[in-house]
Amino acid sequence: LKEAERAVSQDSVFYRRVRVVRDCFSQMKQASDNFLLQTKFPLKEVVCPSLPEGLISFDGLIGEEEWKKAGRTGLFVNSVTGEAGSVPTEVFLMRDGENLYLGWKAGLRKGQEVRAERDLSSQPVWWDDNLEAFFYGDTTWYQFIVTSKGILWEAKNGDASWESQGRVKTFVGEDFWSGELVIPIESLQGLLKPVPYANIVWRANFGRVYYDHPGDKPPSPGKKTDWKEELQMWNPVFEPAFNTPARAGIIRFP
Repeated sequence: LKEAERAVSQDSVFYRRVRVVRDCFSQMKQASDNFLLQTKFPLKEVVCPSLPEGLISFDGLIGEEEWKKAGRTGLFVNSVTGEAGSVPTEVFLMRDGENLYLGWKAGLRKGQEVRAERDLSSQPVWWDDNLEAFFYGDTTWYQFIVTSKGILWEAKNGDASWESQGRVKTFVGEDFWSGELVIPIESLQGLLKPVPYANIVWRANFGRVYYDHPGDKPPSPGKKTDWKEELQMWNPVFEPAFNTPARAGIIRFP
C-alpha cells in the first residue's frame, strides 16, 4: 500500500482510495492486537465479604489480623504492558451493612521518598503517588483518588463537586505507604446495594500512579520531569489512561 501511495498523485482519486484501504487495515490490526491482549489478560474478579464488625481500627495501616478476611485483588500490573509492576501494590476489600472498606498497600523502592507535593483536593493530586478506585453502574460511575498525605479527591460522572462523605487515613512506612478508605454505601446510589445472599456484582477497577525518583539528589518540588511515572492497575487497560469501563473487573458481594 505504501508503494501504491507513492506511485500515484496525491490529488488523484486513486491516492484517496489507497489511503482508505490502508486506514481500514490499520484499524483491523489494532482491533486484532487489542483482542489478543485481552485474551492474554482476562478480566479479574474479587469477592468483597460482609464483616459485621467492620474496621477494628482506622489508622491507615493494613493490619494482618484486621484485614485477614478481606477480599484481595492480588498484585497490580503495569497498566500499559500487563507486565509485573516495579513495586508491589494490592487492594483489600470488605464491607458491613453501612460502609465499603477499601484498604491498600503501595510499595516503594527502598530508601526513596514518596511523591506528595499537593495539600488540597482542589490541586492536581494525580501528580502525586496515589491510589485510584473506579466503580461503574449502568449510567453512573464513581472515581476516588487518595494520596499518601490522606488527600481525598472524588467525583461522580466526572463531577468533582460531588461528595461521598467518605473518610480516609494513610500511613507512610520505610518502603511502602498504605491507606484505608471508608465509603458510605448509601452515597453510591448509581450502584446496586450489596444485599446479603443476593450475589450482587459491581464493575470496578483500581489503579496506582507510582512515582520514582531514580537520582541521588532530592527531587525539585513541582518539577514533574524529576520523577519517573509508572501506571499500575488491577486490570490493565493497555493505554496511558485509567478510566476505561470496558476493562473493569468484577467485585462480587456474597
